Amino acid sequence: MTFLLIYTIITAAVIVCGNGLIICCWIFDKSVQTSSNALLVALAVFDFMVGAFFTPVMYATDFFYYWPFGKTACSTYVVFIYSVFVVSSNTLVLISVDRYRLLVEGVPYIQRRSPLTAIKSVGLIIFVAIWLQIDSILDFDKTMTFTENLDGTCQCFRNYQPTFGLIITLFDTILPALCLIFINMGIFRELKKRYQIKLHQVEHGITS
Repeated sequence: MTFLLIYTIITAAVIVCGNGLIICCWIFDKSVQTSSNALLVALAVFDFMVGAFFTPVMYATDFFYYWPFGKTACSTYVVFIYSVFVVSSNTLVLISVDRYRLLVEGVPYIQRRSPLTAIKSVGLIIFVAIWLQIDSILDFDKTMTFTENLDGTCQCFRNYQPTFGLIITLFDTILPALCLIFINMGIFRELKKRYQIKLHQVEHGITS
């Protein structure tokens, strides 16, 4: 138990401090307030919330062997953790798309993009993540289990639903992973093509 408590504190502290520094840099340093960095900061915000809220609550529940925070916190917590995981993984996809377009389109893309565009993209992902759990939000008693034991302790968990599990896995893991593989393969091919062109120019004494 002591090891679990120490591990929880260290893990949460590292996540909160690391991502907190990124957020502070964005707030106080004007030079880093760019469109590309806006996506990185959005990812840092979600990871910060995982470290500040999800990690301590998860380990507190494991430590006490029951849910100590009440029914309202139960529903909020479950919706929150699924939403944050979906948003975090898909924000990584947005970052990869941004890098790919920067590489392929160059200056015209830089001129078109803005931090507001990045925020709108992340906002759309947040909307989708919450919409995936609309059943939990509208009908807590049907989708969640919150029971009070004879000793006064409580249990909190989402009822097992194969369809919901499949959907969350699809949007949280499978689709983001496939997108990241596809996009980064595109980045690799583009870099390889540019390298071959540059090598050809060097071999034939061509200057750009």
